[in-house]
Amino acid sequence: MSNPLTDCPTAIKAFLSLTCLFLALYSPQGMSGQIPLAWYASTSSDVGGYKLYYGESSGNYSAPIDIGNKTSYTLSNLTDGKTYYISVTAYDVAETTESGFSNEVSLFLPSPPVLSATDGTYTDKVVVTWNGVSGANKYNLYRCTSTSLTSCGTALSSLTGTTYSDTGAAVDTLYYYRVQACNGGGCSSSSSPNSGYRSSPNVTFLDVPESYWAWAAIEALVSHSITSGCGNGFYCPKDNVTRAQMAVFLLKSIYGGAFSPPPASGTVFNDVPATAFAAAWIEKLAADGITSGCNSVNYCPNKFVTRSQMAVLLLRAKYGASYSPPPASGTVFNDVHATTFAASWIEKLAADGITVGCGRGNFCPNVPLDRASIAVFLVRAFNFALATSATAESVTELKTVKSETTTVGLAAEPGTQYPLFIPHRIRYGDLPPQMLALLNTPDSVANDFWASADGARIVFASDAPNLVPGDTNEVSDVFLYDAATGQIRRISVDSQGQQANGPSYSPRMDGLGETIVFVSEADNLVNDDANRVADVFVYNVGKASTERVSWDEWGAESKTASQHPAIDGTGETIFYDRLDLAGRRQVYSYGRSASITELASMEQDEDGFWLNNDHPGVSADGQFLTYLEWPLIAATTPTSSTCRVYILDRNTDNFLRLACPEPVSALKNPEPVFSDDGKSIHWNDYSSDRQSNSRIDELEDIAVDNPLVIER
Repeated sequence: MSNPLTDCPTAIKAFLSLTCLFLALYSPQGMSGQIPLAWYASTSSDVGGYKLYYGESSGNYSAPIDIGNKTSYTLSNLTDGKTYYISVTAYDVAETTESGFSNEVSLFLPSPPVLSATDGTYTDKVVVTWNGVSGANKYNLYRCTSTSLTSCGTALSSLTGTTYSDTGAAVDTLYYYRVQACNGGGCSSSSSPNSGYRSSPNVTFLDVPESYWAWAAIEALVSHSITSGCGNGFYCPKDNVTRAQMAVFLLKSIYGGAFSPPPASGTVFNDVPATAFAAAWIEKLAADGITSGCNSVNYCPNKFVTRSQMAVLLLRAKYGASYSPPPASGTVFNDVHATTFAASWIEKLAADGITVGCGRGNFCPNVPLDRASIAVFLVRAFNFALATSATAESVTELKTVKSETTTVGLAAEPGTQYPLFIPHRIRYGDLPPQMLALLNTPDSVANDFWASADGARIVFASDAPNLVPGDTNEVSDVFLYDAATGQIRRISVDSQGQQANGPSYSPRMDGLGETIVFVSEADNLVNDDANRVADVFVYNVGKASTERVSWDEWGAESKTASQHPAIDGTGETIFYDRLDLAGRRQVYSYGRSASITELASMEQDEDGFWLNNDHPGVSADGQFLTYLEWPLIAATTPTSSTCRVYILDRNTDNFLRLACPEPVSALKNPEPVFSDDGKSIHWNDYSSDRQSNSRIDELEDIAVDNPLVIER
């Protein structure tokens, strides 16, 4: 091919005067630095296409871009704050001859602005502002639904100023705003996102709308200056309460929101130095006789408070350090026997009308206390006046399964109360019609459907490429359907919204629909993922963050693939299986509050034979663990023995082994699922569940009773 700088063949000289390059701003949809270009077509019949040249100095171009026989192109992924020089050539049909350059055009690409948005400052709008940028005369503003660029859609507005009042923002919805600086020929890359939201007149926290079940109690704590939330306009109602936070909650409830304890000495508890968070509050709580710590020398400030521990602390705060409740009868709650830790305190809590339990006659004594529940308990214990609103639900520890949510597979009559922490596995045919309409993707598989306790959120896996914008990884992903918004979002992403570079599958969720665990073969969901095997990840819905939880017992990357995750209803403990260093499959647990991985399965049976253990399941309250065990003659040789079902009571360490029901060992994915009350274990092979004609809907349920449940 000839040199366009020196050669201009006669056959295409005629159109050179027509290749007059011009630039135009098209308000491009991309968010990278870009320049949209167009040029006049040649009138020559011998033109086969065009080449685009550009560089950072006049006449000094990089390798050309072959545009083909088109007369427009958008240069993208450019560096902000630089001037680019651009020219076009044409080549003939045979691609043997290229014209000389057209006229050269130069363009300065602005730098992106720095943007900020108001966080609940206004009830009628979100005000977005940014700095003016040299060389820019317009700005494209985007309202995004997450930190991911793919959630931004088209520009919200094209503006000449540097401020915008977004009156179209929904109330109590967190948005992530981005802006581009543009001039006559192109736009910078987008700014970093900045979140903002429009508040309700009756709402203090973004994550506690008026419709939230504990809104009235949480707002009551605000009005009494007992809480200011967890930061950045949030209350974090689903977060568990630590023992340090509990000290602050209790003392402010006793002495008033303006109370400030004496300075800490740092000598009361070994693990609470004077500089520790809430040290002064913890020492005051001890001085008042409400606590003596978690043992003789420590307070354990970062451990979560369980509901049984809360009963003791709350009643001492209410009645005084010397208070002792009447003996327990063991007949108030199904899961609180007369010998259960804090049984008398729990029953007194119920007698005072402070608790009605967690549902179905249970109290859930070992479940961690969350920030929403502590608000309700404090309001009832100290008789704080509730906030009132025509739209707010009455305060209760329970959510009610209403008639419109029973179609999501919740086996209940309208009005039946369920604990917040019980998720439900459901079939494709039981999905809400609105969700089914979104899943209408031919030739794609959707499976592993799990619903939160109230049916408002449903997690699943699918290889469909068109459920969300920007799904280009061509592998299975994990998705979340939110009934409140009627939308599907992809959650097998990193904490910045970047899609996974490998398949993700086997999603499970806690009862609140806040914590989702899944398996992924991707290595870009977290930093420093270098083990080249599948890992188990946790996605926090509220924080849109992803973390890896399949570590070995020493806190290092596991060397073997992790599979078959299970999660308790509170989202605190995760179980999964993987090969150990001896090549035997074992079940491991990961406690999120302590960030500790432990071996959870028995390596040998009662006769000393090595075991393969897989497919763990856990009851919603975390009390019972089950998995399948397979005896081995040698370290890696399975016997022909029928598999056994291992069941462990994690509260008492009692365990037993049952013979597997015969069909279980033949299932492709024999994952156990506990009943709501933990009294039975069920198996159904959902691995083939598709969007239509699923044979799974006709598979008979396989179940065994859990003999470790104590009947009353």
